[in-house]
Amino acid sequence: MNRKTLGTALFILFLVDALVIGGIVAALRSPQAGLTIGLLAFALPCVLLMGIMPVISHLCGWEKLVRRYPPTEHAFASFRGPVTSMAVNRAWLGFNNCVEINADDHHLHLRLIAIVGGWNRPASVPWEAVRAITPARFGRTRLDLVEGPSLWVPNTYARQELAVRSMPVPDELHAHAAGETP
Repeated sequence: MNRKTLGTALFILFLVDALVIGGIVAALRSPQAGLTIGLLAFALPCVLLMGIMPVISHLCGWEKLVRRYPPTEHAFASFRGPVTSMAVNRAWLGFNNCVEINADDHHLHLRLIAIVGGWNRPASVPWEAVRAITPARFGRTRLDLVEGPSLWVPNTYARQELAVRSMPVPDELHAHAAGETP
């Protein structure tokens, strides 16, 4: 799934939710109340996302990551890859299906999609800043950084970097885990 597909799916979900709730209220109370409640049902998830995501970004360490590893100039200039999941600082507190990851020879570029983190800047972590690459659970690999929070990214990116470093790839990283984005 890419950013456009996810955004479209969320928009349709919020719209259908608003129409159903607004329709029920309109049928039970009045059309005016149904319209008001329907509009609130559409806006509420957006407002909640905008309110809770900065808190999650702060708790997990995204801000620290961006401060230590600001984005490079052309990190996502032509990138149109899939939206995937990853975690920062805590494996259990992550960003599910809302992160775009782009890896090149020099950096691991990370960006939250606009609907959940448009106010957060992207990060470009130099591969030289990765001091350890360790297999983790659920199709992810832990990247321990020289400075900053640890990252849990899909195995695909770790395999690519281990190949560049001419290091053996652990068996755990060869198998595609359920939900892993190539």
